[in-house]
Amino acid sequence: MRTCVALAVVVLSAIPAMAVCTTHDPYDPRCKMSDFSAPIGTVEWFMDNQFDRQATLIQCRSNFPPPRDWCLAALEANRIATGSAIGK
Repeated sequence: MRTCVALAVVVLSAIPAMAVCTTHDPYDPRCKMSDFSAPIGTVEWFMDNQFDRQATLIQCRSNFPPPRDWCLAALEANRIATGSAIGK
């Protein structure tokens, strides 16, 4: 009997670790913050954040640009979002 209870505890405690965020609902307890956003400065980040993408593209042409990788990622995201072939 104790073995069954111990096994049930192990199985039930492992279930949340295996849960996947399928709803993409911030109130779903299976979802983590990382399910909703990519690391800052990546193509995925700029795809999800149009305002940041546009602001970064403007800053990339200034005298004090952000890191070069951010500029390249913002440019790539802009190309994807607009369907442009510029910069290929």
